[in-house]
Amino acid sequence: MKARYFLMRAVRHGPLLPARLWWCDSEPGVPENKLDRGRISLYPRADIGGLEVPPEQLADRLFSMTDPTPAHPPTHWRFAKAISEAEYRWRLDSLRWAEQTRPDDPGLRPRRKLAAADVEVPDFSREEALL
Repeated sequence: MKARYFLMRAVRHGPLLPARLWWCDSEPGVPENKLDRGRISLYPRADIGGLEVPPEQLADRLFSMTDPTPAHPPTHWRFAKAISEAEYRWRLDSLRWAEQTRPDDPGLRPRRKLAAADVEVPDFSREEALL
């Protein structure tokens, strides 16, 4: 089975984080040690923002992804938006870059609510100079 990728919030008013849900058939941390009990060997794994979490934290938001109606409406904070693998990798790489260059970045604290003062206001002076 292929991995599924999402963009979601870990807490209400928290930062948007990349998330991944996949099926694993090897020992965690030792990919060469394959479990060999047939279909029983597969078990779900999940990560949110690059940190592995219990799969229930992601799966409870997706339980009706097979139904025509989503588990949560797109305007609800628990909504998990499906994204591509490329976007997942890009967002995860930007989190790793922020760890090295901006340790106070609000995206690095996924369980903390964002305050308006935490979000950097973009500078549009270059664009305004073109007017």
